[in-house]
Amino acid sequence: MAINDKNMAGGDFWCNVAAESIYTSADRRAKAADSLKTVITWAFGVFSTGGFAVSLFGSIKEFNGSALICLGVAFFLLTIAYCVANMAQYPVSETYNAQDPVEITIAFSKAVKHQATVFNTAVIISSSGFFFFALGLLLQFTHVKSNPPKIPLPAPFTLNTSIQLKDGKMYIPVTVRAGKNDSVNVAIYNSTPPKVGKVAAVLLFSVILKPDTAGIVYYSYSRQAEDSVKAITVTASIEKKNGDTIAEQKNTANLKIK
Repeated sequence: MAINDKNMAGGDFWCNVAAESIYTSADRRAKAADSLKTVITWAFGVFSTGGFAVSLFGSIKEFNGSALICLGVAFFLLTIAYCVANMAQYPVSETYNAQDPVEITIAFSKAVKHQATVFNTAVIISSSGFFFFALGLLLQFTHVKSNPPKIPLPAPFTLNTSIQLKDGKMYIPVTVRAGKNDSVNVAIYNSTPPKVGKVAAVLLFSVILKPDTAGIVYYSYSRQAEDSVKAITVTASIEKKNGDTIAEQKNTANLKIK
């Protein structure tokens, strides 16, 4: 159409073009709001699935505190963004004179700007929500749970022994369970009570042994059986160093010959 053309048909044409552009723009904004709500709904699904999984297979104690705060803020912001996105699709009430083209233009411009402002606000709020959502997931999956230091349990310290008489001899097998790095002092005493007075037990044998890789000491003591030996005491002792203090652990077995 030429410049300064007064043909009214040309004006109607451009009016129709403008109206079509307006309707298309409004439709696109409505579709954009629907897409934004769909993405927010997906995030809500992730929240629900995660909470259900934790309630069945995990514990709230496994979550990082900072991650929980970020996820809570994200849920709050995404809820607000969903509501604001809904508002962007609501019709806007404007008062104007239907016979005045200027008032119609002004009212329509105000409505379009209002809806655009509401939609842009929803986009900003949802973007902030997804930022906190991603930050919460990052903090959670990069969180290394601090486990208390493992304190090694002390190795079991036990003594098993017995007396066996065979062919006029006395056999005393000794089995001691201790730590692999311990030195075990095995001592055998004649603890037969004397007929007169009180006499301390008489040491018959003593040896220091190292446990095998399983932490076990095997030893067998033998001597000629005597009528004067009716009771035997077997001791196994180890020394544990704790700083400047040395503590002794001792196990004792009292055996009698029948």
